[in-house]
Amino acid sequence: MRSEASDEALMSDAQSGCEAAFHELALRLRPRLVRFVGRLGADAATAQDLAQDTLLRLWLRRGAYQRRRLVWPYVLAIARHAWADHYARHRETPCRPTLVAGRSALRPHPDRVAGPEAALLEGYRRFRIERAVRALPEPERQVFVLAHYEQLAYREVAQVMGIAEGTVKSRMFRAVRALRAALPDLDPDSRKPEEEPTP
Repeated sequence: MRSEASDEALMSDAQSGCEAAFHELALRLRPRLVRFVGRLGADAATAQDLAQDTLLRLWLRRGAYQRRRLVWPYVLAIARHAWADHYARHRETPCRPTLVAGRSALRPHPDRVAGPEAALLEGYRRFRIERAVRALPEPERQVFVLAHYEQLAYREVAQVMGIAEGTVKSRMFRAVRALRAALPDLDPDSRKPEEEPTP
């Protein structure tokens, strides 16, 4: 298949019934989906299952995809619904935090330690951030993961979640405020007062 083809080109081919194009697209998307759902709170096995569920939903709903739309935000919307369905069914099941590789959620601490212990400290720092993110209320957690880890613009987050952009900004503000309160030693600006944006 065309490994250089864009996600959008592969999705367009999949809409025409090309299973090979969809298979290549699925191979690209699966690791990102596993990371995304894991950051929302799924354990490793559940993240794999929900990634597979999302890809199945994508295949079944491929006819609804609009060809001028970016594929990844479209897939994130499907994954978010798959997670919401799972979360509603297993609301009482606690999730153990797991270390997820990726960009740090807050800015690096100015007193970063160099040397052989640096990797261990960075891993522990990411673990603490992931645990704090998972402790956020569900609406704030989804906005934070989409905006920070997936690096979607607020407008795109609003589209994925089906809410107003002002609501996205308010939820992101509350998420960041909660993370700074939970991890004051990781953010030197945590003590500075902030004003919540007006929705």
